[in-house]
Parts: sequence; structure tokens; C-alpha cells
Amino acid sequence: MKKQRKKNSGSALFFGLMIVVVMAVLSSVFLSMVLTEMKNTERSNSAANALSVAEAGIEFAIWEVMHDGADYAAADGWTAQAVPTTNRAFLLDNAGNRIGEYSVNITNTGIFTIECRAGVPDLTNPSSDRQIVKVTLKSEPLFKKSILAVDKIELDNGVLIDSYDSGPLGDQPYGGANVLSNGDIGTESTGNDDIKIGDTVLVKGDAYVGVGGNPTDVIDYSGTGSITGSELISSEAANFPSVVAPVGLPNEGDLNVMFGTKTISSSGQYNKITVAAFGKLVIDSDCTIYVDKLNVVAFSKIEIQNDAKVNIIVEDHFNVVAFAALDNLSGDTANLAVYAMDSTNKINLLGAVSIDGTVYAPNSDFKLGALAVFRGAVMAKKVEIENWAAIHFDESLMTRTTAPNSGKVEVSHWQTK
Repeated sequence: MKKQRKKNSGSALFFGLMIVVVMAVLSSVFLSMVLTEMKNTERSNSAANALSVAEAGIEFAIWEVMHDGADYAAADGWTAQAVPTTNRAFLLDNAGNRIGEYSVNITNTGIFTIECRAGVPDLTNPSSDRQIVKVTLKSEPLFKKSILAVDKIELDNGVLIDSYDSGPLGDQPYGGANVLSNGDIGTESTGNDDIKIGDTVLVKGDAYVGVGGNPTDVIDYSGTGSITGSELISSEAANFPSVVAPVGLPNEGDLNVMFGTKTISSSGQYNKITVAAFGKLVIDSDCTIYVDKLNVVAFSKIEIQNDAKVNIIVEDHFNVVAFAALDNLSGDTANLAVYAMDSTNKINLLGAVSIDGTVYAPNSDFKLGALAVFRGAVMAKKVEIENWAAIHFDESLMTRTTAPNSGKVEVSHWQTK
């Protein structure tokens, strides 16, 4: 009996040890699985966080293009004030700890491309989880006609409307073989005689009236005035985005230029700019000029040099009169953009001026003086072109983007690498 009990006791001890060993092995395997799952979860969360940081950079860039004037201000972290440009930023938690970093780059070759590289915790750490997001934006051009009016268009005797294509770089001049017949005009109005075609006027393009209108009622001809294209009814109402006032510009007060030359080399906000009495105001760098009243009179001029891209945003009025000039020396119509706020009363470009640029003033009246030549495009509440003046629509504006508020922009492609 004693031998039997010893035998049973040894067997129990053996099986007990076996159970302990099996449990230890199983526990080790289970612990390894748990640790592996925790690492996978941590890696997945880190990758997701990196993707969120990359998407934050993309959204920041899209906001800049669509809503912040696309001026790429250095104060907002952009390396250049025109594309291509890059913005690099760190994301911090409430305690000030770095939780991510992104570098977003914007290019524009007629189509905006935005690429953002993101890292958690940062891009320089080899152990960081990283993500790349690439987005392309499809933009609807702001200017698609030589003239688009909310209300009336008046073309006085002898006016010529046609088109040309300055090309992707804006360096192909009007003239010779580059005289085209796509100088379309249009009004949003359906009122009687709201497009007046004066004697000997030649519109080399189509004429559009507002949705539901009757071209026969809206378009009024005098003498031998003619439209070479078709009289059409717009299929949808035009988009007139509001002009957003720039913020953060240094206040420069009043600027007066008389009997001499002054130069603007950076963006600024002005109460009033007056160029008169043979004065010359030179703008030699890319900039935005936000001004309440702008007057260029009496044999004076504004001269844009060095291929500078200039946005002029007007609050009250803009007048170029009495043998004054607005010279965009590059000849690139995308380099000069005049924008009128909702409060702007009028934009008058009078006299035998020659201008390359665009005017966007959907709540203001626009007048181009007799014998003037305007290469570019105009959008305004009411448009009057005086005797023997000409508008040559630059067709490249339909594929090139101007700022601010360069038309509707939407995401056409979103890719995560």
C-alpha cells in the first residue's frame, strides 16, 4: 500500500509539473500575441494619426487656394508668395508636446496639385510613421467671356470685341495670326434692350442673355452693328463670388505722387492713392494693394515692372482719367487683376489708354473710354465701352488662375500613398 501511494504521489507531481509547463507555454504564447497585437494597434494608430496630420496639411492648403486669397502670405508660413510654394508646420497637443509635423507643397500648371508629407511625431525622426497625400484641384475659371455684365452692356459706335490667346505663360501678343473670334459677351439680364450694339460695332463671338430671356428682346442693334456668332440663352446663372478683403496688411495711410516717381515693393492697405501732375507710381514686386480710393489723372501713370503680379482691391472707386495710364509692362493679362468690393461705386478707365489685365466688379459700373484698348476680360454690374474702343479677350484666362477668388475650385482627385 505504501508503494502504491508513493507511485500515485509521483504521478500527480509529474502531471502537475506538466500542467505548469503547458500553462507557462500557453501564457508565453498568449502574452506574445497580446504584445504583438498591441504593437500592431499602436502602429495602426500611429499611421492613422500620420494620415490625419497629412490631411490637415491638405485642408490647410485647400483653404489657402479657395478662401484665403491664394496670396501665400509669409505670415502664414508659406515659403513663397506665389506657386510653387511650401508650408511646414508642427502640430502640438494642449501641453505643447509635438504630436505631428507636415510639409505641404502647392504647384499650379493650370491645375493645382497639392502634396503633403506628414510624420508622427515628425518628419526627421527615422522611427516616425509617415504618410503622403496628393490632391489635384479642378478650377472653374472666373473669366470665360470678354464681357460679362449683371445688368446692361452698352457698346458705343465703332467698338471692336474679339479675342486672342496669350498662351500658358501669357507671352503671346495680340495681332497677326493671333486674332481670334471668341470674344463672347453676355448679360445675366433678361430686360429689353439691355445689350445695346451701336453703329459699326463688331462683336467677333457669341452674345448671351440671361436664363429664360429672349435674345430678340434683350439685344438692340443700331445702324450696321453686328455679332458674328450666335445669339444664345444662358443655360445657368453665372457665379459671382464675393471679393474678400485682405487682412493683416500694413496700413500705409495716403499715398500722393506728383511731379516725380514713387515705388511700391510690397503689399499694403491705403486710404487713398493719388497719382497726378506727371507723377509715376511704380510697382516692382508681387503684391496686393488694398485701397479705398484710387485716382490716376493728368498725364500720370501707374507702371507695373519686373513681371510683377499685382492685385488691386478697391473699396470705393478707381479712376484712370485725363491722359493718364495704367501700364502692365509684361503684357501678361494674368499679372494685373482689379477687384471691386461690394461697396465700390465705379471703375473708370478713360482716355486712349492701353491696358493688359482683368476687372472683376459684379456690383460696380465699369466704363472704358473712347479709343482705349483693353486686353483681358471684364465682369461688372454695368459695362459701357465708349466710341472706337476695343476689348481683346485673352482666351488663356480660361485655363489660368488669377487671385483672389479665382472662381470655384473643387477636389478632382485624392490619393493616399
